[in-house]
Amino acid sequence: MNTLKDCLSIYLKLMKKDYYITLENGVKIKVYFEKKNFYHLLGLHKLTDITILRNSPTMVFKNICNGKITHKKIIKSVHFDKIENRFKYFHYLPIMLSKESKVIVDFNYKLLYKTRLKETRYILFRYIGDEGIVHFTLGQKKGEIYPETFFFDEGNQYIDNQDLLEIKNIEVIKRKK
Repeated sequence: MNTLKDCLSIYLKLMKKDYYITLENGVKIKVYFEKKNFYHLLGLHKLTDITILRNSPTMVFKNICNGKITHKKIIKSVHFDKIENRFKYFHYLPIMLSKESKVIVDFNYKLLYKTRLKETRYILFRYIGDEGIVHFTLGQKKGEIYPETFFFDEGNQYIDNQDLLEIKNIEVIKRKK
């Protein structure tokens, strides 16, 4: 399993680039990563019994970077089991930004019995052998697309009956400081 420090290292590399994804239907999506997104991608908001994680997502990110929030601290949460798979599979996040991933377009959360993915517009997903599927969701608010969450699921519940497209091209551009 990846530690918090491992996940941070992966994420810092993602933050240095913009990803332009072209789908087979010609739709182009820009994906970029900001400090505030790391909090939700790892599910740290679910660790409600750790006081320091109740700060803003950006402040939590800064506290992780400066060592005030450590892996030892977060694994003590009684809720850590809810997000453990995010740590285990987090190294797949950069791999998902490739042509081998599939994309759900115009995700219809109403097809699921219970979900909080009401702003989700796209889901990039990838099968992990026979283990299950990793999902990277992109939300849309006021026309802007943003990284929403990342999770692992053993079943197809988020994929079934959804519109699926292939990734035609991905262009990666280093950010200028």
